[in-house]
Amino acid sequence: MTLQSAKWMAFGLLWITAICLSLWFLMRYETTPGAAPAPPRQWPGKTNLRLDKSADTLIMLVHPQCPCTRASISELSRIMSKTRLQAYILCIKPKVLPEFWTEKSEIAEMAKSIPNVEVIDDSDGAEAKNFNATTSGYVLLYDCQGRLLFNGGITPGRGQAGDNAGADSVVAIANGETPVAKETEAFGCPLFNQSRCVNPSK
Repeated sequence: MTLQSAKWMAFGLLWITAICLSLWFLMRYETTPGAAPAPPRQWPGKTNLRLDKSADTLIMLVHPQCPCTRASISELSRIMSKTRLQAYILCIKPKVLPEFWTEKSEIAEMAKSIPNVEVIDDSDGAEAKNFNATTSGYVLLYDCQGRLLFNGGITPGRGQAGDNAGADSVVAIANGETPVAKETEAFGCPLFNQSRCVNPSK
């Protein structure tokens, strides 16, 4: 083997290693769930949100600058088309907005297009704290008596839409059927992260 051939072989091995590492980091990012503190098992008395007395009430907490939350919004649209839920989307809004923050984010505009969904600016995350939520895309479902029926994520991974246990379970519960799970992992940016969220797959 010539010196030139050895150099090209070494370069090729380095290139393959770099690609493998990049794919590993991307896969690890997409499959790493956010923090999941215990949610209130009963509708919190401090909240200003109205509990629907005739149907289940769904709440989704979102960081409006989290790119992977687009998939959660897409899945929520699918859920709403198959159920008769009352839904709230709470968009975290820091008291002091960073320069890059905009009032009308793409996430919020997507959410507003879904029927029977009310989008609310959650000042300093006050409502998110009432529900002990810390991850964007986190969903809670309560019945008309304020009992927790489901909590967790409704996507199969960060920024990934498609069939998943969370979304299927919410639909099943809302339609009086047996769910495959009552709790799932949520994939998204930290709700109270005031830096710009970045999805490495984009």
